Amino acid sequence: MSSNFGEKNYAAYVNCENPDRDIVISAMDLSSQKQLPNFHECYPANNVKKFIKDIPTKLRGFKSIILSVFGFHSDEYKNNLEFCNEIRAKLQLINVQYLFIKDGTIMFLIPIYAAGIKLQIGENVVTATFLGSNFAIINFVLTENGYLPSKVESIPYGKNDNVKNICKNLINKFNPKELIIVADEDNRKKFEEIKGVHIVAYGCLTHAGYTMKLITDYSKWMLDKNSVKTLMVPTMSNCSYLFVKYLDDKRKVEDLVSQNGTLILPFTKTLLLPKSKNVTYACSCPVRFCERHGNGNSRVLRMDKNSEKPEILLAVSENDDGDTSVVNSTTFPEPTSEHIHQNKKYHGIKFTFEIDINNFPSLTFRPMILKGIKNLPQTLNDKMKELDIPVIGFFGNLSVICVRNNDGNYEFLEEWGGMFGSELYISFDEEKQKFAQNYVNATRRN
Repeated sequence: MSSNFGEKNYAAYVNCENPDRDIVISAMDLSSQKQLPNFHECYPANNVKKFIKDIPTKLRGFKSIILSVFGFHSDEYKNNLEFCNEIRAKLQLINVQYLFIKDGTIMFLIPIYAAGIKLQIGENVVTATFLGSNFAIINFVLTENGYLPSKVESIPYGKNDNVKNICKNLINKFNPKELIIVADEDNRKKFEEIKGVHIVAYGCLTHAGYTMKLITDYSKWMLDKNSVKTLMVPTMSNCSYLFVKYLDDKRKVEDLVSQNGTLILPFTKTLLLPKSKNVTYACSCPVRFCERHGNGNSRVLRMDKNSEKPEILLAVSENDDGDTSVVNSTTFPEPTSEHIHQNKKYHGIKFTFEIDINNFPSLTFRPMILKGIKNLPQTLNDKMKELDIPVIGFFGNLSVICVRNNDGNYEFLEEWGGMFGSELYISFDEEKQKFAQNYVNATRRN
C-alpha cells in the first residue's frame, strides 16, 4: 500500500519479531497516539530485497522510524550487519530520524508500561514472566538514560511450589521497588492473592496499543533525548568483535568487545599499535577459523557452515613498498583512515573502534608519534644527569637508542633510526646475524 503521507506527524515501527521472521511495518499518528489502520506492510523473509527497495517510497515524510531487526537473517546478505547497513543507507537517503533497538526491547518494556510503574533514578523493578514450568526473570534498574536490564534468569516452577516463596526469594535477591508477574489468564488466579505484586496479562506483550505508545515515547526521545522513564538504555546487540594481530604465521586475538547485553552504547575502545613491517592488524565479526591463501599475504576468515558468514571489517598492513594502508575493508561506511606512506615517520598506529547507539561499528586509524619517545632525550638530560651509558627505549617491537653527544647531552642514535628507531628482529639463518631492517629484507626475499 502506498504510504507517501508527506510531512506529517507519523512514526513507523519495523520489526521481524514473529515466527516466520517476516518484516512487518506498522505506523502510528504521534499526535493522536493511535495506530494508522490503513498502513500495514508485511514482507516475507525471502523477499527482503523488495523491502529495501520500497523504503524511500513507503517511509518518506515520517518523523521517525524505530527498527527491531537485529534478529533478521537472509542468504541475500553476508550477515545482519550488512543488512542493517543497507537499511540505514536508504533511511539516510530520505533524511528521516531512525533508531535501531534490540530484539525484544518493546516486549520487555510492555509489562512495566502496562503496570503503570513510576520509578526514580536508581530504583529497580523485576519482571517475572510465567512460562508454565519456569519464570523468566529480568531485573531493570532505572538510570538517567532509561532502564538497564540484567541478563534473563530462569527459575524452575513445579505444581507443588509455593509462589509466595518464589516472590519472597526474588525480593530478597533483587530488593526491587516493584515486582511484576506476567501470566496468561488461566494462571493469573494463583498469583492474585500475593500482596504488593503487579499482575500483567500475558496478552499485553502483543497488544498493539502498548507497542504504539512505546514507539511514541521513543520518537519523543529522538527529538529531545530527555523522555527516558519508559525506555531501555541503548545496549550492544548479540554480536562480538575481535581484534586480530598477525605476525607471519602467528595469530593473536583480543576481544574488542564480546557479546554483552548490558554494554551501554555508545562505546569506544582505542588501541595503540606499534609500527611493524611484518604485522597485519584486522578487526572481524565474528571469527571461527583463519587461513592463509595465495602468496601468503592474503588472509581470509573461514566459518562453520551453520554460522553467519564472516566479515573482516578492517585490515591494516604494510605492503612491499613500505606503505601502510587499509588492505581489506568490507564494512559500511568505509573506515576513516589515512594512507601512511613509506617516507612518513611515525611510531605506531592509533586504532579506534566505536559502536554508536544504533549498534553500528566504525573504525579509524591514524599514525601517531609518542611523546614519551619524542621527549626521551630531554627526560634523560633532566633526570639522569649522572648517567653516561646508552639508553634503549621500547614500544612493542620498536626500539630507540639514546647516547651522549660531544656536548654531554643525550640524543637519538641516528644509526638506529633516530627518533623513530628500528624494529627488534634478529635473524640467525646465516653465520652473521641480521638485525632490524636487514632481517625484514631477508624474510621478504625468503
